[in-house]
Amino acid sequence: MYARISTWRARPEDFEALSREVAPMVAELQRQAGYVGGYEVRTAPDTRVFVTLWQDEARMHEAAGTIAGAMRPLIEAGRIELADVKNGPAEPWS
Repeated sequence: MYARISTWRARPEDFEALSREVAPMVAELQRQAGYVGGYEVRTAPDTRVFVTLWQDEARMHEAAGTIAGAMRPLIEAGRIELADVKNGPAEPWS
């Protein structure tokens, strides 16, 4: 299993609208083969950390490309910033 951990920043009042705008893309990604699960963590009023889990690295990178394409216009418009991304193998705690 592979995890992608993305940290995004935006004005606190914009996150709700942004979430509605990207909801169809998120729903499509969740239906893709290889998607295991995901979480949104509010670490500060202007910061969200998204953790997604994928069956393998290739599917994770494919989904990341889809997300990048969808988010690019929002980033270029200054509505949201991708602050950090980390990827790596993930294992359940025993």
